[in-house]
Formats: sequence, structure tokens, C-alpha cells
Amino acid sequence: MQQDDFQASSPEPNEDPLFEILEQARLNGFTPMLWGPPGVGKTQRVKAFAKFRNLHVTTLAVSQIDAVDARGLPSIRNGRTIYNLPFFFPTGEKRLVFLDEFTNGSPPVMRAFYEFVLERRIGDHVLHPSCMVICAGNRPEDRAAIQPLPLPLANRLWQIDVAPELSLWISYAESRQFPRVIVDFITLYPEFLYTKPNANAGADSAFATPRSWESVAKLLDCVGNDRLEFEQVRGFIGSKAAREFLSFIRIGQSLADLKAQFEDPASMGAAPPWEEFQHLVGYICSELREVHHRASHGTARKSTSSSGLAHDEVLDMVVALTKHLDQDRIEFLIREVIQVSDLARDHRGLRNALQSTGEAN
Repeated sequence: MQQDDFQASSPEPNEDPLFEILEQARLNGFTPMLWGPPGVGKTQRVKAFAKFRNLHVTTLAVSQIDAVDARGLPSIRNGRTIYNLPFFFPTGEKRLVFLDEFTNGSPPVMRAFYEFVLERRIGDHVLHPSCMVICAGNRPEDRAAIQPLPLPLANRLWQIDVAPELSLWISYAESRQFPRVIVDFITLYPEFLYTKPNANAGADSAFATPRSWESVAKLLDCVGNDRLEFEQVRGFIGSKAAREFLSFIRIGQSLADLKAQFEDPASMGAAPPWEEFQHLVGYICSELREVHHRASHGTARKSTSSSGLAHDEVLDMVVALTKHLDQDRIEFLIREVIQVSDLARDHRGLRNALQSTGEAN
């Protein structure tokens, strides 16, 4: 069991969509059940919410306790059996009990927690109305040796899927001073923030998660860019992510470099090396994704990226870039842009550039 006094590095309340869900649960006395793969930030985000709401957190790993721990040890008083207060049961106000690894508990342990989760009490011990209970666990497809959630219990919990949030992770990484190359790489290639495990990987069973990228950050701080080896990185994030990340390091391009190339394509020459060019395309796609991410109101054209560019401005700059590229690179660039931007399909300049290569469709 861990008792945490607001140590989490928390995002702003309006940044994390999970905060609103947890706040509704707090106000209405619901018990959320957070589902998500390992390492995506379930625990960190719960602690961040507790910090925001000034709740003292007790984290309990359900997989590591016995049923008697959940129920409380029995004793005899006045000839009757009573159950003593369980060690994790909060006795004060404004407390949050976080039942982590809930689906890894044995069936007897889950049964012992029914009363606590559903009725906010254990025997004669009643949880204060200002207190909150949150459960979390892995999904069946995560191969985490979980127990099925009993249907009567599942029917009384608020089932919530938790996925990695790119903007939250970037804010967290920057607040923890991760090496800039990691933040730049994930900004360009958000698909590597979380990768699915390889079921038959053997020694290559590692996969990328927000948690494993934090391990890579510590490794990079320790050994430096020049001494970082494939096997070291592969051990935390898997082969594919490791290859792409080390390629990005080897090229030595920062977001600032890529931004400069995008704004001044003549500086690249007509045929930049493919590895460098692919990272430039990644930067362009990240700009378009960010425009969509910030488009909370109105159309994508009314939003801007972190560089202050509107959607149409990015596409116009892509057209300008094509004038400095050969046919293969033009086709690759436009097809990648179309993958992340629906508006790109109807952009006249891009259609004309693609037609000039003989690829009209």
C-alpha cells in the first residue's frame, strides 16, 4: 500500500478529459472502473486528479492482498465476533482509495471488496461521504493474467476506457525534463507513444508505453545520445520503436531544424536523403494533427498549430515544398498528408502537384 501526499505532476484540469469523468463520479458517489493497458498512465492521472481536488490518496495493489486483509481481522468483543478496521480503510475526510490491479485480485479478494466498492462500507465501518473509491485494471487482451469481473459487480461500476493522451504526456515529459529528442520524436510519431505487445515476441516482448518512455529518458540521461545502443532501447520499447527512435537520433534533426526546412524548402536541395525527408514529412503531419487536436470549436481551418499556422497555411506550404522535390518524394509527401487531413484531398494545389507526377487518383 502506498499513501501519497500529492506528489503527482498534474495537468491543468481542463487538459485531461478523464478529470471531468472523475469529478462527476466524486459528486454523484459513483465508483469508476478504469480499464487500460499497462503503462498508459492510469495511476498517474488518478493521483493528479487527487492533487487537483486536494484528496489524500491511498493506493492499494489488490493483487497483493488476501481476502482477510480486505475484510479486516476478526476479534471477539463481548462474546461476539467483530471485524476490525482494515488497514487501508480511510478514517478521515477527503480521502481517495485507489484500488489498483483490481482485476488481478483472486475471486475471494474481489468478493471481499464487494461491500466496500458497492456500498462504500465494510461491516460497521462506513466511508465518509467526502471520500472516493476508484478501481483500475488491465483488459483481457492485455494478457495480464486478470480475473473476469463478476457481472453483479461490473453492473454497479462506471466502466471507463483509459487511453494515452498525447498532449498530456508531452506536458508531463516537459515538466519532468525528459531529453528533448524524446519529446520531439513522440510529437512527430505519436503512434509510438503506445504500441501493442507482440504476443509471440519472446525476448522482444517489450512494447512502448508512456511508462517505458520514461525509462528510456532515464537511460538517455545516463549514457547520452552517442552511446545509446539498439539493444538497450529495444529492451524498453520493442524493436520497431527502437529502430525508428535511433534513426531519429542518428539524423540529428530537431523540431526546430524540421520547421526551418519546411519554411525554407530551397535549403534542402532537390533530393534530401530519404531518412531526413521522412522525418520532415513526420513534422508536417504532426502540425496537421495538432490543428485538428486544437479544433474544439468550428472547422479545422479556424484552428492553428503550435507554430501558429492555420490548416490551409500548412497545406499551402506543402504545395510550395513540392516545387523543390522529385516525383517520388512528392507522391510520398502528399499521400502521407492525405492520411492525416481530410481537407487535403480537396486542396487544389495538392491535387495539381499530384497530377503533375502522373498520379491523379
